[in-house]
Amino acid sequence: MRRISVLLLVLVLFSSPSWAANKVQFFTVTQLGQWLTSMHGQPDGKIAKELESTVVTERVSVAQLGQWLPDLPGRHSRDALTALADLSIFLPPPPADVLPDPPPDIKTQGAIFSHAIDYVVQTLGKLPDLSATRTTVHFEDTPSTSGSQQLSQTAAASARSSPFGYSASPATIAGVTYHQGAAAKPLHSTGESTVPVSYSNGVEMHGAEKMDRAAINNPESGLNTAGEFGPILSLVLDDAYHGTLDWGYWQQSPVGKLAVFRYKVEEGQSNYVVALKHGVRQERLFPAYHGEIAIDPVTGAVLRITLLGSALRSQYIMESAVTVDYASVALGGKNYICPIKGIALLRTTPDSSTATGLHTQINDAAFTDYRLTSGAPPSAPATATPAPAQR
Repeated sequence: MRRISVLLLVLVLFSSPSWAANKVQFFTVTQLGQWLTSMHGQPDGKIAKELESTVVTERVSVAQLGQWLPDLPGRHSRDALTALADLSIFLPPPPADVLPDPPPDIKTQGAIFSHAIDYVVQTLGKLPDLSATRTTVHFEDTPSTSGSQQLSQTAAASARSSPFGYSASPATIAGVTYHQGAAAKPLHSTGESTVPVSYSNGVEMHGAEKMDRAAINNPESGLNTAGEFGPILSLVLDDAYHGTLDWGYWQQSPVGKLAVFRYKVEEGQSNYVVALKHGVRQERLFPAYHGEIAIDPVTGAVLRITLLGSALRSQYIMESAVTVDYASVALGGKNYICPIKGIALLRTTPDSSTATGLHTQINDAAFTDYRLTSGAPPSAPATATPAPAQR
């Protein structure tokens, strides 16, 4: 395996009306938790407005978000916190979650990754027939019409020197400098949809649509996380195996110690599709991309994947990223690894010629209410560990 230097582009909200009026708050995960506790009893709208001018500098895990959301007073603050956490998902984890254990030797690294490939090829195909509910909340912002957001070359250089490709200062995150602009609508929920998901005889269905490699290679838009039960995993692991793979770090998670690998796939080798519709025409790209794969070294189960498109050759699509989290779900007295959350992010040039920022959209998909559909008597909906965020 060759060592690579991967710049994990931080996909954060680049325009917010409260930034023009209020100072941006930069919080670690611990500080954000302390701040949320201090806001207990405050009105829903006040907490939401404060969160709109907040930037979190570390990854908020699905489990952590699930613990925070029930304590918030209303939908506005829950949506604001969810959007903030979704944007942080491509950041490094809190330092306390990165274990100081030395990396395994090259042979062991190869064995762990091979174990993950075997898991995707063999174990996932043996999932029982099941059904779940896939609830997707769509978030988007409105770009600013004055002011601008631009890269700080100094901060970008600092980010490249970081082991995580990450750097934070009072005004920058991963090389992005924040400039206050005119009022613009921050990231906000614009709708929610629910579709039944089923998995039977190795076939994944979203409603009446079959989800396979063909489906994820022909997405309707860049906001696509289809194929969570296997196809998206096989795509990433196959590309990573033929790309550049490097050891990342040991991560402490709620279910134990995870082996995190970083990978990079060059353009021309990529099977990751980013698509955007322009009227009746659809633009489809196969960009270079990079990301992380978190693996249970004992079972080979993949518990998190991230895909970040880089150097997209498009006039309209600036950044695209996907992450999927998996967890153990109890079904019929046994535990199975199933998807619990998928996040897709797309940043494009705005439609308006007067807008100076970029248009950010997020699809937040949560998988809940898992049930066996054959081979077992009806039971109460299963819960995942860690539990998916509740809205």
